[in-house]
Amino acid sequence: MANGCIGIDIGSSSLKIAEYSKNKIHLFSESMPDNMVSEGQVLSLEAMSQFIKETLKKNHISEKKCSVILPDTLVFTRRINMPFMNSEQLRVNIPYEFHDFINDDKDKYVYDYAMLDLNESNEGHKEIDLLAAAALKSTIDNYRGMFKRAGLKMSIAIPSVMAYTNLIYLLEGKKKNFEQSETGEKKDEYCFIDLGHTKCRIHIFDGHKLSASRTLDYGLNMIDLAIAEEKNVDVHIAKRYKEAQSGGILESEGCMNIYNSIAVEVMRAINFYRFNNQESNLSSAFICGGGGMIEPLIKALAESTALELKSANDILSYAGNFDTNGEIFVCAVGAAIQ
Repeated sequence: MANGCIGIDIGSSSLKIAEYSKNKIHLFSESMPDNMVSEGQVLSLEAMSQFIKETLKKNHISEKKCSVILPDTLVFTRRINMPFMNSEQLRVNIPYEFHDFINDDKDKYVYDYAMLDLNESNEGHKEIDLLAAAALKSTIDNYRGMFKRAGLKMSIAIPSVMAYTNLIYLLEGKKKNFEQSETGEKKDEYCFIDLGHTKCRIHIFDGHKLSASRTLDYGLNMIDLAIAEEKNVDVHIAKRYKEAQSGGILESEGCMNIYNSIAVEVMRAINFYRFNNQESNLSSAFICGGGGMIEPLIKALAESTALELKSANDILSYAGNFDTNGEIFVCAVGAAIQ
């Protein structure tokens, strides 16, 4: 686990920063200016660099090393099984595992992986189970330059799924060493439901191994639109109504319809996973994102999925003490403890 590092998650609605040092986490967020991020991608590297710099100054963040979450739109992630090989052989072979995803020259990409398990058959054949990722070298260079202009040194860029994996390792009390993995025992399942501004993302893990991911085109912006129509106000003002939870607006008919729509789609994703994994004992989920603070939405999800819904704060507490509600900071914390 890193000492003295900040994790950064650049979202469509807000910039999330987790400053980690000596088992203490300080969490900071700033609302994202309009036209800064679209579909997870930064539209202006220069403007974002200045915004990050101002945010660091405003919150008196002096740490210079950072780990950043790469948006799903800029990184390919897949779980693969390969015959046992050393790290040099992996570097040569992993690019070929992405041939179904990458049509460009594979040398334009940078590749990384996290070891999950080492399996050995009765005949002595060994296989490695790993989570691999690929991103354009130009993307990494652009991000590194953006953070450098903000006064930071980017130490690593990871997809969100690896941030969740880091937290699961903490929860399980295990080191990230595939040679120490336990074989032959049924591992716990972990589900993360991220209720974000423009998307809802569901990640399910078998132990620390990713089993399924699903992205739904349902987000909290739909609630903003419902409130805007209800109150006949601009969507930015509607967002303030939502955040303030004033006047019972979150229990309005329009909002309740949105909650039910989100809950039904999440239920379908969970049921699809259970159907394809008949031995699954999935019974609970961690709620992440701004939706974690909307009680009627959580109630609708609990009723539809029949899952015990837990606050993301429960898992973040394994990383250290923190000073504010942590639902929106899960990926930022997962990056900070990389």
